[in-house]
Amino acid sequence: FLPARTEQSTTIKTSGTSASGLDISFANSFFTGTSAIGGSTSAYPPSIMVTPQNMATGDFYQITSITGSGFNIKFLNSSGTVISRNFSFSAVGYGKGG
Repeated sequence: FLPARTEQSTTIKTSGTSASGLDISFANSFFTGTSAIGGSTSAYPPSIMVTPQNMATGDFYQITSITGSGFNIKFLNSSGTVISRNFSFSAVGYGKGG
């Protein structure tokens, strides 16, 4: 199969306070499958690891829209209000997308 590879942030990111979160794009997209391999083009999404910074008690984050080309992240406080936090990330997946 395809070799595993890692993409990671090279600088600390700031999430901002947009209600829609922050879109992160990978420098090189990952292979995520085909109809012949995995049965769909989203069968093998990359695994995302986030290292948050400057978090307060009750803060949490949501990662959504994981694709071969990126993901979306949003930080919230215990009341569910969008907050700005610093973070870094690593993504582990397979090969390179087309």
